[in-house]
Amino acid sequence: MIIPPLWGIPVVLVVGIAVVWYGWWADRRATARATAGYTPQSEIDAATPGHAPDPEHLLAVVARLSDAVSVPTGATGTVLTASVPPGHVGPPSLEGRIAVAEHPLVLLADADLNDPVALVPALRHAREEDRPLVLVARTLGAAVLGTLDANARTGRIITVPLTASSAVIAQLSELTCALPLTEQDWRAGWLPSGAWGSAEAWVADAQRSWIVLPA
Repeated sequence: MIIPPLWGIPVVLVVGIAVVWYGWWADRRATARATAGYTPQSEIDAATPGHAPDPEHLLAVVARLSDAVSVPTGATGTVLTASVPPGHVGPPSLEGRIAVAEHPLVLLADADLNDPVALVPALRHAREEDRPLVLVARTLGAAVLGTLDANARTGRIITVPLTASSAVIAQLSELTCALPLTEQDWRAGWLPSGAWGSAEAWVADAQRSWIVLPA
């Protein structure tokens, strides 16, 4: 019968404690990442949309759309927080409820986005830059839209989530200089500096976007 050395017992204990501690640390890290882009429901319920421009400012923004580039996109009703002012000077097809973002960061995903955790780096960067975020993807899942809506309604980040075809996303890449990310990029959390695009102003209704590009 072979008797293990006595020093083996403390070694096993130390290794066991290290494994347990690492598991606890990894779980805390994953939880922090998963909740970084979220807002408690109580805060959302108490919030009121506050990112629609005042009427005079909105008129000035809409007037600039005469020279804007227009592309087909889709927007949900929750982001259409402003109303086209009566007698506006701009595209005649612009009517009803609209979303407005000035000097936004533009992020394109030639992918179907369903995991809100993948939004965490983008939301963090937009908040650090203190700029609105326009996110265009092929499709946006309910959880992703809910996360973006929560950030917008509580005033953390103005967000304009839109859907578009791969062809339109490629066109937007040329216009805004944003590098479209693939689904694998998003899952891996890969968000290089070249992924970001920009515009002077971005206005969207339920079916189209009007983009004012830098001069």
